[in-house]
Amino acid sequence: MMLEVEGLHKQFGGIHASRDLNLVVEKHQVHAIIGPNGAGKTTLIAQLSGALKPDSGRVKFDDKDITHMSRHRRVHAGLVRSFQITSIILPLTVLENVVLAVQSTQGHSYRFWVPVAQDTELKEKAMQSLNEVGLGDRADQIAGEISHGEQRQLEIAMALALKPKLLLLDEPMAGMSKEESAKMIGLLKQLKGETTILLIEHDMDAVFSLADTMSVLVNGHIIATGSTEEIRNNAKVQQAYLGD
Repeated sequence: MMLEVEGLHKQFGGIHASRDLNLVVEKHQVHAIIGPNGAGKTTLIAQLSGALKPDSGRVKFDDKDITHMSRHRRVHAGLVRSFQITSIILPLTVLENVVLAVQSTQGHSYRFWVPVAQDTELKEKAMQSLNEVGLGDRADQIAGEISHGEQRQLEIAMALALKPKLLLLDEPMAGMSKEESAKMIGLLKQLKGETTILLIEHDMDAVFSLADTMSVLVNGHIIATGSTEEIRNNAKVQQAYLGD
């Protein structure tokens, strides 16, 4: 397995954002987490990425206990997160954004103001990630001038440049048009089997199209895990989230 979460608990005052939460993510799968607003999905992702420390419980990644590992060390271990809101640097070019991600994996000193063209190795690796997400022809455009959907593709390219073993995707389709969502679904389908993905997404068509396994989170606790068909037909899940 790629990820194992045991008895995770996180409380904010009287609110149990994570409550005795157990989760297993198998290698090379797309595992989706669904649940109503306020269920604790983003809090879970924050704890897995190291942005938030759990009150109790354990997180194992690639057979290593990472419960108390820093966010930076988790990224270098191969656990990479993308956000609901794009984290790209808008005044930079598309290529420059990915170069920064590549630099972070190679111990470079962030010599950003040296022209990218002077570092052929960095540029080639960044272009590989851009081509993988279909943005190779947008490399020289300013990131703030491309569409919202393309910015989300760019964020995926930046994540892929970090060579993830597990990619944590927090609502990658947020704010997208139908056409943009369809393009993102196609991109994530291409990654299936190559990169393990833990996906949080409100677009249920996307979830059912992409997921190998689904877990349903309600009030900080996972109430069901199974195949898409098992979750679709689970009476408890229908009552809690999907509706009758």
